[in-house]
Amino acid sequence: MLRGVWDATTLFLDRTSIGPSFDGHTTVDWQFGADITYYDFSEIEEIYRPLYYALTIGAILRFMRDPTRDRRRMTLLQIDEFGYLTQVEALGRLAATIAKVARKYGIGLIAIDQNPITFLSSDHGRFIFENAADKVLFHLDDLPARQMAEAISDIRPGHVSYLTRAGKGMALAIVGNDVSTMNVEAIPYELRMLRGS
Repeated sequence: MLRGVWDATTLFLDRTSIGPSFDGHTTVDWQFGADITYYDFSEIEEIYRPLYYALTIGAILRFMRDPTRDRRRMTLLQIDEFGYLTQVEALGRLAATIAKVARKYGIGLIAIDQNPITFLSSDHGRFIFENAADKVLFHLDDLPARQMAEAISDIRPGHVSYLTRAGKGMALAIVGNDVSTMNVEAIPYELRMLRGS
């Protein structure tokens, strides 16, 4: 990438430090044909992260709408740190679009975030939250638990208390208008596969 600097008579072109990031073919495989496709952006510098999220969501939108895709094959899409997407305007719009159309194209979307309140802090976040068919909440401090009860009218004071006391694996599932407590545990196979990670 070049940066132009003008003076009265000459244009000087200096190479910037971020230019090489955009000056070449991508090494990212945007194919979703495998049983499990995983992208981890934790090592991406913060300044570039919105670009990677935008590229990923764009690739997912193209995959969903691909007329040659076998829709008989179930596709489950999980996006962690989903609330982050709602904090960047352009990403929030893309995230809202994907939340709106995923079911239409036979994709089960699971939007995951450490703090569910991030979904309520922007228009796009609220749209995503409202379009979620089901919600699963794990341990929350008192204030976020009460805020979730305000956002989801089916959550009662007893559920708020449950969330604030919930231990490892304990969750509150909101499916339609039904609210249930549940315990999420890894099966022995998952424990063996995750050992040492």
